[in-house]
Amino acid sequence: MAEITRQIGVAFGSQATLGTMDPTIAALSGALTETNGIVLGDPSFGEGESGVAWGLERDFSDKADVAGSFTKQASDYVAEKLVEFSIAIPWKGRGTASPAADADHTPAAGIVALYRSLGFFGAGWGGGIGWIFTPGAALQISARLWESGLAWNIKDIFATRLQVKLTGGEIAVAQFDLAGVIDSFAAAAFPSFNYGNQGSLSAPPVQSLGHNWGISAALRGFAGGTLTVDTESEEIEDVNAAGGVRTRQAGREITFEGTIIADSGSASFERAELVRTTAPTELQTFTLGTPAGSVANAIRVRLITPELQAMKATKHGSALAWQAKLRAVSAVANGEAEIIYL
Repeated sequence: MAEITRQIGVAFGSQATLGTMDPTIAALSGALTETNGIVLGDPSFGEGESGVAWGLERDFSDKADVAGSFTKQASDYVAEKLVEFSIAIPWKGRGTASPAADADHTPAAGIVALYRSLGFFGAGWGGGIGWIFTPGAALQISARLWESGLAWNIKDIFATRLQVKLTGGEIAVAQFDLAGVIDSFAAAAFPSFNYGNQGSLSAPPVQSLGHNWGISAALRGFAGGTLTVDTESEEIEDVNAAGGVRTRQAGREITFEGTIIADSGSASFERAELVRTTAPTELQTFTLGTPAGSVANAIRVRLITPELQAMKATKHGSALAWQAKLRAVSAVANGEAEIIYL
């Protein structure tokens, strides 16, 4: 008998049909690269500094207690249930040197799949050289998860939340919380992973973001910022589906929360936004990293016309600031937010 060395790895890919595991992801083994959908997690999160957190439960139905007692009998097994599945990644650009085309900014395949599961889809950016993600209806993806000589294939994955924490002077970390269905399990040799630019490129720190919201696009900072995309889902009974149910998206909410420094250009701006009786018109935007650099390593966030939902006065240094919550809204379908790799 001997101990087993802990090793964790994961790959994500698109899945054409709900209920059917992607066969390419399911068969992954050996020497893997970014093209295979592997994703490098951030060591500040997850199991064994892998950036991945996951857990399983037995889905079961109880039998009657042993007659004349309260003793539980062995249950009826229903399924192996995935109850936790998250991955956190450093938020950074593609890492392409001398980017000259939109596609040079497209994130690695596994990260594109994660955005797909959240309902964000990429295309060439019309405002310059870059790759823009905009919201739509989430689509299922597949994953293969390796754990120390074991491997699980997971299908019908949807992201329930993306949360990006933005702390000044630190690396921004994007956490995808996922839900899916176990498709199969097997013993499997742990593959080798060549993460390419995911491993070699340094993520830009949260600094010089150029954050602005209203007040004629005045540059004003924030502290403790969090960008969140929450997706609502519901289970629908379907006897042809694995487990007898299938999942569909039922809603989406995109918010930004942080302590925004007030500006003398309009001391009452936040209060006016809180009580406005018409649709908001002011853009909120910030850019992580340096756009149009020698290496593709910048991400711009745009909440097109966010609505201020809550505010609380606070002191930031010696200055007035507002602990604010903004929700992305729009009169145009799927027009409330953009994430641009540039």
